[in-house]
Amino acid sequence: SAAVNMFAHRLSDRMGAVAMSEERAAWARVARSNSDFTAVGGQLSVDGNTSVMQIGTDVWRRGNAALGVMLGSGRADNTVVSDLTGYSAKGRVRGTAVGVYGTWLQQADGSEGAYVDAQLQYGRFSNRVQGVALDQESYDSRMRSGSLEAGYTLNVWQGASSNVYVQPQMQLTYTDYSADRHVESNGTVVDGAEAGGLAGRVGVRAFGQHAGMGTLVQPYLGVNWLRSSGRNAIDFRGETLRADLPRNRYEVQAGAELKISQRLGAWGGLSVQRGDHGYRDVGGQVGVRLAW
Repeated sequence: SAAVNMFAHRLSDRMGAVAMSEERAAWARVARSNSDFTAVGGQLSVDGNTSVMQIGTDVWRRGNAALGVMLGSGRADNTVVSDLTGYSAKGRVRGTAVGVYGTWLQQADGSEGAYVDAQLQYGRFSNRVQGVALDQESYDSRMRSGSLEAGYTLNVWQGASSNVYVQPQMQLTYTDYSADRHVESNGTVVDGAEAGGLAGRVGVRAFGQHAGMGTLVQPYLGVNWLRSSGRNAIDFRGETLRADLPRNRYEVQAGAELKISQRLGAWGGLSVQRGDHGYRDVGGQVGVRLAW
C-alpha cells in the first residue's frame, strides 16, 4: 500500500493552479501523510507515515501543450500492532521513481475550458520489516503506473478584482506492483503479493482568484470520491492476509496558491480522507513552480 500510493499525484499537485505560461517550467513538491487502517479483519492496527519529494521540468512546449520528465524519492515508516496478542512490528519502505507527463489545456491560462493530463511512472523500492524478537527481513519490489486525468474549468462569478471558478475532475490510474519472493530466516515463505490495480477519482474543485499588490492569491476547496479495486494481500506459507483498505474513500482538501510573478508561483494544502473500517489519511504538501 505504501509503495503503490507513494508517488501517486494529480495535475494540481505538480502545477498548483491549472495554468501555463508561454515558457517552459520546472517544479518541485514535498508531501507528507499519515494513514491509519486495519488488516486481517480488524486483528491488526496499522499506523503509517509517508514523506515524498518530487521534482520535474518541461522538456517540450508548444502552444497549450507540454511534455516533461520527473523524479521522485520517498520513505514510508509504519507500525503494525496485533490487537489480539499485543505483538508489534515496524517496517520501512524506501522508494525512487522516474516518470514522464504530458498536459494539454484548452486555454493556456487555465481560466476556462477543458484540460487533459497523462503520466507514466516506474518505481523501485527497498523494504524491511522487523517484529518483536525476530530477525530483520528485507526484500525489493517494483511499481509501474499510468494515469489519465481530465477536467473542465467554469468561471461562475466575476468581480472587479476577483473571480470564482468551479472545476469538475476525473482521474483513472492503473498500478502494477510486484515484489520478490522472500524466505524468512525462520523458513516462512512470503510470496504472492497483490496490490495496485485500477483506481478512480471523481471530484470537484472550487477556487477563487484575487489580484492585488502585484500578486495573485488563489484559495481552493475540493471534494473527491476515490474508488480502488486492489486487494492489498500477501501470502505467508499459503495463508493469505489482507489489509482492510476500503474500496471507497472520501476526501476533502483545502489550500491556496500564491502567484508571486509571471514566472514564480508557490502553493500549499491539506487533505483528509475517510473510509470504512476506520480508515483515515491526513496529508499536506507544499510546491513551487518556476518558468523560464
